[in-house]
Amino acid sequence: MNILTIYKKSLFIRFFEEKLDYLFGKGLINGTAHFCIGQEYIPVIISQYLTEKDSVTSTHRGHGHALAKGLDPKKFMAELTGKKIGYNGGKAGSQHVTSRSHNFYANGISGGMIPVATGMAFANKYRGNKDIVVAYVGDGGFNEGYVQESLNLASIWQLPILFICENNQYAMFTAMKKTHAAPICKRVKSYKIICKSIEDNDYKKLDNVAERFIKEIRKCSSPRFIEVKTYRHLGHSKNDRNLYRDKKEEKKWFKADVIAKLERVLIEKEKYSDKKMNSIRKNLQDEIEKITQEVLRGSDPDINKINDYLYI
Repeated sequence: MNILTIYKKSLFIRFFEEKLDYLFGKGLINGTAHFCIGQEYIPVIISQYLTEKDSVTSTHRGHGHALAKGLDPKKFMAELTGKKIGYNGGKAGSQHVTSRSHNFYANGISGGMIPVATGMAFANKYRGNKDIVVAYVGDGGFNEGYVQESLNLASIWQLPILFICENNQYAMFTAMKKTHAAPICKRVKSYKIICKSIEDNDYKKLDNVAERFIKEIRKCSSPRFIEVKTYRHLGHSKNDRNLYRDKKEEKKWFKADVIAKLERVLIEKEKYSDKKMNSIRKNLQDEIEKITQEVLRGSDPDINKINDYLYI
């Protein structure tokens, strides 16, 4: 694992989402938006072990998944701001971006892409290739019936799929302890799927487990599951002010922020100066600002083609 690369990619996603937050406040992003600030490192670490042919299915909180898979930030931001050059012509918005050239697929339905991902993994096994599917789900989406059915099928059919549960402790406004009768990994293991739980944003353990699991999936064509216990810094969506969360809990998790941890490693162990760290931050922010200005000058979709590729 290259610490500097993980840091820069994670920080880029954070700055990108902070810009999206600003654009949303200005009325330049329609609908709603769910930010992954605090969780950015997860797809960055996972994606370093994926190939272009591997597929990723995402969630409503999927901006980080998309950028980590390699989607172009300009086209991605254009999609979110409803511009013509967006990946889906500005029609998909924040939750439903798809890029077939990147094998990236998203859906705003809670856990809704898990059955799709399972089908994609079945297709890979049927074709006899070594491609895998990475399927993200939240702790809330994990409780959906079709998610449990998909885990069962993935085990029965021994499919090449890696499930990633980003357990940020809350399903919308409800704490996990009120919605889960048993630990996630214990339930996953009941399907005879190998599962590892990553505690408290332990990015080193995630890196080790992800590398090992992905190698095993390619070799054995059997499912694996990783639960990452993490924390979103912001509310569930833009109308959520986090009034239900304990401030001591927030303080504990903010202290465990992986980007802050990586910054300390670069400064204390790699001897990066404050000047160099500030330069990294400024370059990323400048890049995002340039992208933003180019996107906002872009054309809106042709109103006469608004129904193209829509099937009702």
